[in-house]
Amino acid sequence: MLLHYSSRDKQWSQKLKNKWLGPYKIREIGKTGTYLLNKLDGTELQGIFTGDRIKKFFAMYGVEHDKA
Repeated sequence: MLLHYSSRDKQWSQKLKNKWLGPYKIREIGKTGTYLLNKLDGTELQGIFTGDRIKKFFAMYGVEHDKA
């Protein structure tokens, strides 16, 4: 899964940078459409994320992930 980096939407200086972070694994899905995520190495990503900030990710040749 990729996570939308919404703070870049409002910054003109970041306009052309990638707005998606990840990929991540889903750790848990809440009843209200919220998600808890893990990094690919298994460490937990802090925070609760809504479904509208997440999209599917399909790796073609290998997985490279942001270090954010």
